[in-house]
Amino acid sequence: MAKNNNNEVGTLDTIVDKYSIRIEVCTNQSKHIDRGMNIPSDMMFEHDTMFLTKRIAAGELGIDTDTIRSWSPDDCKNFYQEHNMGLVYKFSENFMTGTKSLSKWYFEGRSEHYMRFLEYRWNQGMVFTSYRERVDAALQSMIDNQTESTNTIIDKIQDLEEQKAVLNGELETLVRSEAISDRLKTILSDVKIDFSDL
Repeated sequence: MAKNNNNEVGTLDTIVDKYSIRIEVCTNQSKHIDRGMNIPSDMMFEHDTMFLTKRIAAGELGIDTDTIRSWSPDDCKNFYQEHNMGLVYKFSENFMTGTKSLSKWYFEGRSEHYMRFLEYRWNQGMVFTSYRERVDAALQSMIDNQTESTNTIIDKIQDLEEQKAVLNGELETLVRSEAISDRLKTILSDVKIDFSDL
């Protein structure tokens, strides 16, 4: 079983390299994680994320503490996802600054690297996930961004085509006009607006 897990980690590490995915998605068994970074197992991330999710549920959303006390990791994961916590409750504002700060008591002793990983995963909706799921999410985000970029390019090209058609139509109308000289009509009839002219 351990060999299969090592093979999967190695494969996921290769994907992280190939697509320049941020190492914050990596498990502590990854070749990308140096021991000096003090990155614990995903169990520690899950433990902290359960605490943070329950804190938001009680403090911000008014869920009864007796209800929260019995929540399993799956209950916390579902609640986190249903309330889109990574987007709505950004890590830094809700846990690290002002009166809500947990840095002096709850997070004391956690490495700077661990805190960066936890914040990234929280904000990206990658908490309560495995290494494979985080890599999948990172790849899906890249696909979504590429699609959005492609759609923007297509929209710009269509806009340019419309502008070109309008300008060429205006030129044709001008050439047919009686108000200009024959010499100018000859010159303008050879003009065609292209993308490079826009």
